[in-house]
Amino acid sequence: MFCRNFVQENKVSPFCPRADFSFRVAVLYFCIFVRFFFIKLIFHISYNNYIGRNSLLFGGYCISDNISGREKIAKMIPLKFFTKHEKEKIMKQLNEQFGINEIPWQLAKFGKERIIIFSGNLSEKEIFELDNFARIEGIGLYFAKIDEKTQDIRLSIEGVQLMQNQITKNIFELDEKLAEQWMMGQDLNITTGKKGFFIMKFKNDLLGTGKISAEKISNFIPKSRRLKYKEVVLNTKKNNNM
Repeated sequence: MFCRNFVQENKVSPFCPRADFSFRVAVLYFCIFVRFFFIKLIFHISYNNYIGRNSLLFGGYCISDNISGREKIAKMIPLKFFTKHEKEKIMKQLNEQFGINEIPWQLAKFGKERIIIFSGNLSEKEIFELDNFARIEGIGLYFAKIDEKTQDIRLSIEGVQLMQNQITKNIFELDEKLAEQWMMGQDLNITTGKKGFFIMKFKNDLLGTGKISAEKISNFIPKSRRLKYKEVVLNTKKNNNM
């Protein structure tokens, strides 16, 4: 519209044979420039409204200018190391649930619910810088998960194995039949009179964490780590023949 008014006011059409060639070229370039400018302006306004004021997109994650350095790292990758106070709070909860008193490694939250253990020497800043060169998909060892509804802690299989010498509370003993069902990834349809997260135990082995409700124990063993029925039968027969 602007270009059209400009041409009409000057009573010259850029497509008219009588118009000077250089003038026509200048008008066309001017129209292209104006159109490009307004498109870029609209995109810039929409972009800022989407990711927030005074912000930039970096490494696939939005980083705002008005947030702290710790928060920038958390935005860059979904990782946040616990402060001393946060770790003490988690340790208190682990002690109440399972009797765990000490974790000598760093604790961090990866994503919204997962808690990881990290024993490396890299700082948050170094991890942030490393992620600039190569996208970090995971770091540390998956230790536990915070239940979204109850905010209770559910230890992973690795977490149970690491803390087996400290776990003294909320242990549920399984017989051989229930242990086989558990290792095959099946929920245990039994009534226990208990409620919450319990460590499943068979003889001297801790098999992971289950969630006990009114009529069953929910199983969290991943499909890739479950025993197949034939493997359980063969192992049982070998043990009986020995």
